[in-house]
Amino acid sequence: MKSRLSLKIAVPIALVALTAAFAVSLAQYFWFYNNEVRQAERSLQQIGQTVQKTAAIAAYLNNQELAREVIEGLEKNELVASASIEFNAHPRLSPDNHNEVQIPLASPFITGQQVGLLHLGLRKDLVKQRAKDSALSDTLLLGGYTLFGSLLVYLLVEFGLIRSIRQIAHQLSTISPGESHRLVLPELHREDELGQLVKHTNTLLDLAQFNLVSEHELLEQVANLEKRFRMIYARAGVGIFLMDQRARLVMANPAFIELIGEPTYQHLLNDNVNCVIDLFNETEKVFHILENTFFLGETSTSDLLLKEHGRPPRWVYCLLTPVKEDAKQKNDDTLLIQGIITDITERKNEEQLIRFQAERDPLTHLLNRRSAERSAHMMLAQVRFEQQNLAICLIDLDNFKPINDTHGHDAGDKALAEIALRMKQTLRSTDLLARLGGDEFLVAIPWANDHENLTGLLDKLLIAITRPIEIEDGTSVCVGASIGVAISSDEIHEIDQLITLADQSMYKVKKQGKNGYHIYAA
Repeated sequence: MKSRLSLKIAVPIALVALTAAFAVSLAQYFWFYNNEVRQAERSLQQIGQTVQKTAAIAAYLNNQELAREVIEGLEKNELVASASIEFNAHPRLSPDNHNEVQIPLASPFITGQQVGLLHLGLRKDLVKQRAKDSALSDTLLLGGYTLFGSLLVYLLVEFGLIRSIRQIAHQLSTISPGESHRLVLPELHREDELGQLVKHTNTLLDLAQFNLVSEHELLEQVANLEKRFRMIYARAGVGIFLMDQRARLVMANPAFIELIGEPTYQHLLNDNVNCVIDLFNETEKVFHILENTFFLGETSTSDLLLKEHGRPPRWVYCLLTPVKEDAKQKNDDTLLIQGIITDITERKNEEQLIRFQAERDPLTHLLNRRSAERSAHMMLAQVRFEQQNLAICLIDLDNFKPINDTHGHDAGDKALAEIALRMKQTLRSTDLLARLGGDEFLVAIPWANDHENLTGLLDKLLIAITRPIEIEDGTSVCVGASIGVAISSDEIHEIDQLITLADQSMYKVKKQGKNGYHIYAA
């Protein structure tokens, strides 16, 4: 019962009303008492006035017998507590008895003569009882009205408000978040505050349903996206890995493990292993892209060669991207590095093959004309920086055409390949050898300041070229070589000049009988 809202409202109202009724009753008691006293005094005054003349005669005659009869008659009245006639007395204040009425007795024969006083005492107990009775009846009536009003308030609150609130609370307790059920709006409260509360509650339920449905759909989308991302991560054809700020491996997908090999992957999981340093060759290049990624926060890309670790060499395209974790979850942003590696070994092999084919002669595998000229330009710039000289040699084979005519082009190709191999074995690793086309070759010899060393190397070349070449079983051929040489100087410091001058020198050798060399002299 203590939990009923109607009682919580009605009981305080009843207590306040009863307290007020008690206060009003107490005030009424004093008012009734004073009013009864005044009415009793007036009644005593009227009673005294009825016997005033008789009492005046008794006082005038000083007749005790008559006075006694008057007093006995007065004492029979219920309001009179006491009565007495005082002869030859005048009206005076009686402070000791405020509930007494004094009636002056005038002479019945002589006008203006005072012959005595009639004293009438008031019955206080009767006055108090009458006041109590009146106050009690009014108090009981007021208390009844108060209790009736409280009961009426209770019933009005219970059936007019609380019952509707109870019904609404019961409906609300049966509605689960996200359901389509709504509170029924009470007819009696359609336009009042309770009706507004029901409307606002239904609005909140609509909003909650919308939010729950949206959140459910969003969670499904997130779950689907997470599933797809996991599938992409797990089934990606490229290797994906994550490193911390110390370049330690944090995680990797299966493609990464397959690409680098399980033993290498287990090695990289150690805490003291730098992932990229232990994974790739070309340490200086790796340090450069790490610096760009970690310190500059840039995305870095590069073609890198994986360390073999007992496996065939493999090229990968590596992309490193800085990733910062959410700063709300940690005091400081934690920098991570996301890496993606793609196997480009086949592409690299194809590029090398294409580059080889573009730069090399397909028969002898020597540099072709374009590559030779580009390399000779760089070589000339280097030796000029070192204040040295570069010798350009043009070699044209003698008596080579009869080999093709007699033995066929296959024999000629075999002879060219053998001559190219011999010259390569004769020259130093710092020298440049190229086939310009047909039976014409170019040799670039740096640091050619020493004339004796240069002529010694040319003699070795002639000996190597002119040795018999076996082209078939038991069949061998011999060729000679006309070599024209031009040496760079302060006046001659262009490759085109050197090649032109070497060509002129070569023709001088041919005019002089072939199979020799001539060095251009300014």
